[in-house]
Amino acid sequence: MSELVITCPGQPEQVLTVTDKPLSIGRGEDCTAFIPEPKASRKHLTIRRNRGGQVVAEDHDSSNGTWFAAKEGEQRFLRRLMEEGDELRIGDTRIQLRAAAAATSAGGAAPVVSGTLQLQPATGDLPSASEPEPDAAPVLESAPAPRMPGADDSRQGEARQDERQDQAAQRQALMRGLLICAAAIAVFAGVELYLGKQASQKTTHKEAHLEALRILEDVGKGSEHFEKRRDEFEAKHPMELATLSRLDSYLERMREREAFVREKRDALNHLQGQLHLAERSDVRMRLLQLMRELPDEPDYARDVTRMLRNLDRRKAEEDLDDLRALERTVQGLRGKKAYAQAARLVRAFDETHDSMGAEATDRWKALRDGVRSEMRAAAADLWKTIAAEKDPVKQRNLLAGAWPALAGTADGDRIGEKLRSAAALAAPRAGTPSRPGRPTQPGVGPTPAAPSVPSVMDKLLARAKQAEELLSKRDWAGGRGALAKLAEETEGGRLQLEWKQRLGEIDLVLGLVRTLAEAADQERKPRRKLSSGTWKVIDANPGEVTLESRKGSFVHKWSDMPEKDVLVLLTPARITNEQRHGVAILAANLGERQAFVDAILPVFEKGG
Repeated sequence: MSELVITCPGQPEQVLTVTDKPLSIGRGEDCTAFIPEPKASRKHLTIRRNRGGQVVAEDHDSSNGTWFAAKEGEQRFLRRLMEEGDELRIGDTRIQLRAAAAATSAGGAAPVVSGTLQLQPATGDLPSASEPEPDAAPVLESAPAPRMPGADDSRQGEARQDERQDQAAQRQALMRGLLICAAAIAVFAGVELYLGKQASQKTTHKEAHLEALRILEDVGKGSEHFEKRRDEFEAKHPMELATLSRLDSYLERMREREAFVREKRDALNHLQGQLHLAERSDVRMRLLQLMRELPDEPDYARDVTRMLRNLDRRKAEEDLDDLRALERTVQGLRGKKAYAQAARLVRAFDETHDSMGAEATDRWKALRDGVRSEMRAAAADLWKTIAAEKDPVKQRNLLAGAWPALAGTADGDRIGEKLRSAAALAAPRAGTPSRPGRPTQPGVGPTPAAPSVPSVMDKLLARAKQAEELLSKRDWAGGRGALAKLAEETEGGRLQLEWKQRLGEIDLVLGLVRTLAEAADQERKPRRKLSSGTWKVIDANPGEVTLESRKGSFVHKWSDMPEKDVLVLLTPARITNEQRHGVAILAANLGERQAFVDAILPVFEKGG
């Protein structure tokens, strides 16, 4: 029998006996053990005995957790087996499992002796039955013959001799008969004993087989219980070697299984402690992997499912919070009639929030449909107004004014095409003459030109071209800064997407430069065989690289080095798949087609 000792600061010590009935511990008044611990939940912990008699501590996914005092430090857990002497902690409250004190007194009555009488068949040779002693042969007495007068004494002696011989022959015949009967009885008894022994052995073997089956039915109670039953079986049936061998193999597999379960349980407890520190996607992937590794353990699968459910609940709450913020932002944009920007934000939210809950999905769809409806209504009003307007200049002004609100949509593309076709109307004109041949009316100046959307696009493309020229000169930092500024100033559309993808490519190349710089910081400097000889890399940054040879160290700008030398320097010795993408992008920018193929081909061969 075991008992729990609960020590809470400022409270008397509580002692509870651990039985098959669960013991609940927490701040709730309905708990078995009430603890006024600020860091405890209402129902924080449950301690019970399982079917195998082991003490199990189960945390109810509490906020502050339950901690186990181990040799390597405290560990947080959800479910754990306890042994006598183990100590748990909830905040400042300590819970210790110890053996209960014996309840017998010195003067108590003697214990009642109980047991089971067991009969076993006799083994070995049985003592042979003693031969019965033959009864004394009957003596045939005859009355003495009357003495014949005149008979000879010699004849009487011969008669007596014949009589004695007859008596001896009778005794011998009786002895032979008795010996034959005794031999028959001994053979019958031996056959009976042999057959009885064979039947007894069959009965014993059958009983051993049935008992082994009953032991195998208790595999769910743990290896310790199974080992105890196996030892009892060996003491009772020492000659059942084959059955004992099978029981030993089951016991070994049970121990391996329990070790594997303990390993996965420790991994699950560690993941529970890191739940709020790691990325949600990484935690979910690890939980699904743990579920696949041990799918047939009910308690373990239940804990993993509960953690996945809690993870999904927290994600749904965060998605709803983000969606509420998006709704407020989109509402402001709709008030300003910036429908295209609102549509881009709604679309971007769906791309960054995968696997949303049902409530978040419904609200997002309602927001998307509302923005689309208002955008279609605004576009329909615009085309209706333009169709009613006959002045081409006013039509162009209406188109130019509506383009920012619909840029990036089908109607925005249509507006852009119409503005390009009406570009000739954007040239400044003189004042309107009163009649042919007369000067312009006084006070009427040139008509202002309508906004020209193509000219804005041309400026953006010119800036992008300048950024690419910097990248072609291997000024990666300058080119990246120019493209990043363009991506920030552009609201949606294909150009912004292309520039963001290009920024990702430049980041991969800059990652190769950082890898080379980290290698140069090591005590053992990397060596590279270049077109001018073998050099040792001393330092590297996005603008230049410092190389050293026997003649000294020299600083080289990346723009001044040959293309092949740049590839050799920036290709890591131990390259990863991500670095292979960076080397392939660098080779493509430098025009090294074969280097591009050599870098990217292993990724495709591995299914990447």
